Amino acid sequence: MESTRLLDLWTPYAGDDELARAEWSDLIERWSEPHRAYHNLEHLLLMLELLAAQNAHPHTMLAAWYHDAIYDPTSSTNEADSADLARESLTRLGKADATDRVANLVLLTAEHADPPDDEAALLLDADLAILGQSPAIYLRYVEAVRAEYSHVGDDDFRAGRSSVLRDLLEHERLFQHPAFRHLEDPARTNLTAELTVYDAAEPPGDD
Repeated sequence: MESTRLLDLWTPYAGDDELARAEWSDLIERWSEPHRAYHNLEHLLLMLELLAAQNAHPHTMLAAWYHDAIYDPTSSTNEADSADLARESLTRLGKADATDRVANLVLLTAEHADPPDDEAALLLDADLAILGQSPAIYLRYVEAVRAEYSHVGDDDFRAGRSSVLRDLLEHERLFQHPAFRHLEDPARTNLTAELTVYDAAEPPGDD
């Protein structure tokens, strides 16, 4: 069922010929890599469903497909590499008119700051929508992120994750598009609760 729905969310934007099916299969394989505990097909499907519900532009839908198509927790160039993949794939699909826009949208997911327009805001907010889910769903998300960073020791993970959480909480708004504003308060509650756990685990005498 998930596979069928994902194909339904691909063909209107990429086509339904043999080449489009091949590109879709490649993306599904990438999103199904075993090291992905959170950045996987479940995350992709949630994003696509949220964007489809808002009648997002086809370029925005395609950007969702490619935004974490290349994902290595040890790399700092995932977004740039994914943007390059989008250019290559869309060029093969004969969608030259979409390549620059889709690639630029993918690059925006690296920082999640100051979306230049409503479509960009939709994409970035859909990417962060997990933050505003119920505490139980959020906890599963946190556990999945930790699994993806299993190569990092507990102290280093706590320090890095705490920095990310504090940065997010310092944003005036986490969600920029009106369709996602209802997630603002639940997200801040979840982020604060997670940060509290890390702060309580700080060894005595640490800043």
